[in-house]
Amino acid sequence: SDKSGEAKKIVAVVDKNALVLLDLVESILSLSKLDSREPELVHSEVDILKVIEKSIFVLSPQAEDAAIKIKIESDRDVEYMATGNPSQLSQLFINLISNSIKFSPKGSLVTIKLRRVLNLNMLTDIQVAITDQGIGIPESEIPMLFHRFFRASNAANSQIGGTGLGLAIVAKIVEIHHGHIYVVSSQNIGSTFTVKIPAF
Repeated sequence: SDKSGEAKKIVAVVDKNALVLLDLVESILSLSKLDSREPELVHSEVDILKVIEKSIFVLSPQAEDAAIKIKIESDRDVEYMATGNPSQLSQLFINLISNSIKFSPKGSLVTIKLRRVLNLNMLTDIQVAITDQGIGIPESEIPMLFHRFFRASNAANSQIGGTGLGLAIVAKIVEIHHGHIYVVSSQNIGSTFTVKIPAF
C-alpha cells in the first residue's frame, strides 16, 4: 500500500539523519579529545605508507560505490617513517582520502604521492600529496577551509553531506604533529591537499 511506501521513506530519512548525527557526535568527541590539555604523546615511529594503505582499505567500499580508483605513487626503496601517533595519523588520512572520494565525480582518479623532502630547518619531512579530480574549492573560501563547521559553498549546494568538522580534525592532528598542510584547488578541476609530517 501507499502507506508502507511512505513509512519506508520516513524510516530512510530518520536512518540517514541518525548517521549524520552520529558522525557529528564522533567528530565533536574527536576534537574535544584533541583539544584536551595533554594530547596523546606523539613519539612513536609510524610507517606513513602503511597508514595510507590501511586507510584506503578501510575506505574501499566507499571508493567502489563511487567507482573511484586510488593510485599510490611512492618510491619502493624509500622509507616513509614519521614521528607520530598512529591512530591520529590514520584518522587524518582517512578524513582526507574520504573527502577526495566524496567530492569526486564517479569513475575518476585519486592520486596519493609520497616523498621525503627537506624543510626550511634542513630536517626531513614525509610529504603526502592527495590529488582528486573533484568539484574543487572556491578560491576565496580556502582560508576558511580548516575552521570548525565551515563548509565550502559548492559542497553545501551540491547536497553532499558533511559536518564541516573533518578538515578541522585534520588541521588539529597536523598541528599536534608539528606538521603543515596546504591546499591548491581549482573549481571543477580538482584539489590537492599536501601534508608534511616530520620524519622519524
